[in-house]
Amino acid sequence: RDIGVTGVQTCALPISYPVWYRDAVTTTALTTATTQTVTYATPTSSVSDSTYYVASKASTGGCLSARTAVLAQIITAVNAPVAVNTSRCGTGLVTFSATPATGETIDWYTAATAGTLLRSGSLTYDSTFTTTGVKTLYASARNTTGGCISTTRTAVTATINALPSAVTTSVGGSNCGPGTVTLSATAPTGTTLDWFADSSTVGTVLGSGTSFVTPSISVTTKYFVASKSTAGCYAATLKATTATINVVPALPTVNTTQSRCGTGSIVLTATAPLGASAVWYRDAVTTTALTTATTQTVTYTTPATSASDSTYYVASKATTGGCFSARTAVLAKINAVPAAPTTTGTSICGAGRATVSASPNVTDGTIDWY
Repeated sequence: RDIGVTGVQTCALPISYPVWYRDAVTTTALTTATTQTVTYATPTSSVSDSTYYVASKASTGGCLSARTAVLAQIITAVNAPVAVNTSRCGTGLVTFSATPATGETIDWYTAATAGTLLRSGSLTYDSTFTTTGVKTLYASARNTTGGCISTTRTAVTATINALPSAVTTSVGGSNCGPGTVTLSATAPTGTTLDWFADSSTVGTVLGSGTSFVTPSISVTTKYFVASKSTAGCYAATLKATTATINVVPALPTVNTTQSRCGTGSIVLTATAPLGASAVWYRDAVTTTALTTATTQTVTYTTPATSASDSTYYVASKATTGGCFSARTAVLAKINAVPAAPTTTGTSICGAGRATVSASPNVTDGTIDWY
């Protein structure tokens, strides 16, 4: 490209004018003008630094001064810098950044052309925003030695994303004894949910979605759920949700065989530990209880038609949390009524001791005398 270099001689009186030369010794001048200020445009083929010379020539007599060397410097064209776009969640401070070539710096402007210079000679520019949306500044690259600037400016954007609405509805869960607990929450429109161990979103995400199964825990624990926008921003606040571990009560105190003689009802009795009530069941797995009392000691009267041995089950139910112990099997035993014993009478003459006897009619039977 053409490089215009101007040699100026200032004199008290216009008695000389500048003359341009290609080197320090040639007598062939590059210019013929006789004005005090003379310009010379280098050839368009100049692609590297080159030295020219200028001397003053007297208007009268034509004498020449010594020549002054003038460097016509070709500075490599400055390309526009590379934008480093950024974003943040919610209003606040953002740092604009752009990357120039080696030996260059950045000047920051408000517009692609003209505009206001915001900062000169810095790879970054900080600005605080109070509204959301895409904010744009313009970066111009400048050579730090020659001062040449890029012909175009690069748009650098900072996207200020709005924070989503926070979770307002969550449902805790519980478990009887150590184990996992299922929690749930409702996601605000346009968001997804992430679960955390504390009220900060900088921690590890434990799970995602409207339902979350906790790790196995042995004590009641709080977890926190946050809504997240499509831009990846979390709400300003998290919703606490409790995973409750309820105590499993001890087994009830009960005689595991309770009986009667002959057909009829048996009153079964069991006593739960403190803070629990005894609950009677017909079998080991059904969820329908035979009793509804909430006292520690609870009785259940079997049907009067019980004509043979039958097994019932009893468990302790915690007053708080409603957790059940394991069930204990209780045998409702119907003992057969033995036939009347066979008796043998006796007689004696006169007053004295008489011995009568009786024999039971069942194996291993015994006799009670009345």
